[in-house]
Amino acid sequence: KAEATFGRYYRSKSCIHKMRRAMRRHSRVVENRTHRNHKFGRHEDALKFEDRLGEMERASYGPAVINSERAEMVVNEYLYQGDILLSEDQAETIFNETISTPGSRIPRQAYSSKSSLWDTTKPIYFQFYNVSASASSLIRSSLSFWQSQTCINFIESTTNTPRLRFIKGSGCWSLVGRSSVVPVQDISIGAGCEYIRTISHEIGHVLGLFHHQARPDRDNFVTVVAQNVKEQFLDQYNKQTNATCNTYGIGYDVGSVMHYKQREFTKAPGLITVLAKGNGYQNSLASHRWASFADVKIVNAHLCSASCNTSLTCENYGYPDPNDCQQCKCPSAFSGRTCGRWNPGNGLQAWNPSCGGELVATSTWTGLNISVGEDSSTVYSSISNCFWVVRVGLLLPFSIDHSSLEAPPGRTLDAWVTRAPSAVCTDACETQGLRVTVTTPETTGATYCCGTADPRQLTTTTNTLIFELYSFQGISDAWVFYRMTPQ
Repeated sequence: KAEATFGRYYRSKSCIHKMRRAMRRHSRVVENRTHRNHKFGRHEDALKFEDRLGEMERASYGPAVINSERAEMVVNEYLYQGDILLSEDQAETIFNETISTPGSRIPRQAYSSKSSLWDTTKPIYFQFYNVSASASSLIRSSLSFWQSQTCINFIESTTNTPRLRFIKGSGCWSLVGRSSVVPVQDISIGAGCEYIRTISHEIGHVLGLFHHQARPDRDNFVTVVAQNVKEQFLDQYNKQTNATCNTYGIGYDVGSVMHYKQREFTKAPGLITVLAKGNGYQNSLASHRWASFADVKIVNAHLCSASCNTSLTCENYGYPDPNDCQQCKCPSAFSGRTCGRWNPGNGLQAWNPSCGGELVATSTWTGLNISVGEDSSTVYSSISNCFWVVRVGLLLPFSIDHSSLEAPPGRTLDAWVTRAPSAVCTDACETQGLRVTVTTPETTGATYCCGTADPRQLTTTTNTLIFELYSFQGISDAWVFYRMTPQ
């Protein structure tokens, strides 16, 4: 994993994220590059960028004359935030538009760059260079996921260009968006990077996503605890401005696969560097193993907006599916053509009568003893989860979706968590947990795991409450209560 980095970042209109180690080394490099740009023009920039890629490639998988320490040093010199390789334009745009974290260095002047968008009317070609069979399998799974969720079509080829080349380089890194300079664009899946979350993250960069916590609205949702961050890493938490970061009106998702975890670049074990605002969201930080609904929605807005020309109206923050424009793509708790129906769940117990439910709250607390999973030791190939959608109002007979629900205007719901899943405890509740959505279903809700039920009570901002119980391993169980908020 890369332990140090080049400097600042960013490129395309869409804004998003990642975790990983990093450092910085920047203004002198960019000043020199800016001088070269004025003196020699863009052709010189392209040559310099190719030189940097060549040096990185030789360091990553070239002749053995370069030892591992030297290879890491060479690669790290050109990386931003530990895993992002910037073009000349991208680096300069970052310097021009970055908002510094207090204590970090102030970005210098630069000129803006153009977005590096993929042409989604054509396939994105890819090949494997020297990655292991196990890594190749994980990469294929991640590409398949992104393809199923977007208008993008990935096809394996060793001849077509432009194409992606997955290499076992020094650490985990990639460009952001499509390179206009090199026809074969490397993505490094090195030692320690062979995990679905990491690979999904790197592919997210390639599709145009930057680290989520760099969004301009970041401070409304998380606090960077600067005193707990190693001084040399403070600029890893710099924000972008609206000029370089287009959120497409999609909510901030603390659970994004592109978000930093809660202890990135910490000065000491146990010290938190990212603090979520709002009750129950600390465990939600970077908790998704695959791209979240919001991650996918931003990529579709960024690359696939021309796919559908339809008057289809979607509910519950759904949107027309670029792979089927007559069907809405729904947040995971909802289903149906327009996302008006409740979705019982996914995986082993999805259609088990005990998996999920559509419920109506009254003014009295009602309890749910819920569980998901097959046995205490099974590791599932994909998520096994169930959804309980609770509403304020009265469900009419033969209800099939929430249009049959009469909700008193302005009423909200209370949730009370008595017991959280505890069988398998992992960082960010990644393996199993309980999510309680009290705002919009577009983003990740409050998350509970490891037996901790704090805070116990939450109140919704709408007339809908969602419980999601999930597991990638073993049995996940919880005790929850719900009611209509007293007036």
